[in-house]
Amino acid sequence: MTPKEFVTALRITVFDQTTSPNVIRPTGRSPHEMLVRLSAWYDDVGQANVRQIERIVGYSSLFGVFAVLDGSRMIDSPPHGRLHLSYLPMDGAEIVLNVPEVEELHALWTAEVFPFTEEM
Repeated sequence: MTPKEFVTALRITVFDQTTSPNVIRPTGRSPHEMLVRLSAWYDDVGQANVRQIERIVGYSSLFGVFAVLDGSRMIDSPPHGRLHLSYLPMDGAEIVLNVPEVEELHALWTAEVFPFTEEM
């Protein structure tokens, strides 16, 4: 798996799921009051704007995660550590996915989803 394949896999399994219908429908017997209020607001926004809201939220959330993995956003106090993200295929040859000196995941993510299209 390459860094680009990793970014594409997260688009399919996370972003596409986040931007699907019914993403903000409260579930369970007693959904949190804030979820119920957000759902009502969301229903009033209008279908034309709902898709854009979903895309902005999905994009921004994953962009932040990729920026943390790249070391562009820090999650610890100085001196900062470095996150190491690896893929281990069945043959055992480790593939490091976050090597910002070579390729930044958050840049790959932006290229993956922009420009937004109706197919996404």
